Amino acid sequence: MLPDLVKLPIKQLAMHQISNKNNRKLMHRTSEHQNLLDMLTRFSRDGQCNSVIVSGPPGSGKSALVQSVLQEAGKQRDFAGSVIVVQLHGLEHFDDRSTLQAIARTLRVESDLEGRIFSGTNEQLHFIISLLQSGNAETLRVLFVLEEFDLFAQRKGQSLLYTLLDVAQSRVVPVCLLGVTS
Repeated sequence: MLPDLVKLPIKQLAMHQISNKNNRKLMHRTSEHQNLLDMLTRFSRDGQCNSVIVSGPPGSGKSALVQSVLQEAGKQRDFAGSVIVVQLHGLEHFDDRSTLQAIARTLRVESDLEGRIFSGTNEQLHFIISLLQSGNAETLRVLFVLEEFDLFAQRKGQSLLYTLLDVAQSRVVPVCLLGVTS
């Protein structure tokens, strides 16, 4: 309980937080948690495409909220069996090329890209999307989680982000975008 934690010295409180990081519930985030979970449930069950940004000050629990929702959604049979989660981070995937490689690796289509020459990242992303379209759109859904969303939005040209948003809106392939930013 919280009152017991308040009585602990700072060092013990910090150790408690670190050791129970994976087990603790997010406090005061139940409505946000439920809203995201409902959105992901509709996405996995009905293929309802959506885009959402989770924003707040640094350290406010945005990423923890998203990971908690993903963990809970992953327990649902519909989600686990039909949704591929592509997690990208703006600091790690600093350009379109590294981002596309991570997407291809997660979707397991790297071998389809080998030996092909593309005129740009836009063409390469469209090719990856066409590979998804050739699959069974009734069962395959792709959830893109974009940590540090603002870094993706600040890229010159933003063609990758625009293309992902266009795909989500076109509903050709069920795609959902979940951005996390401060």
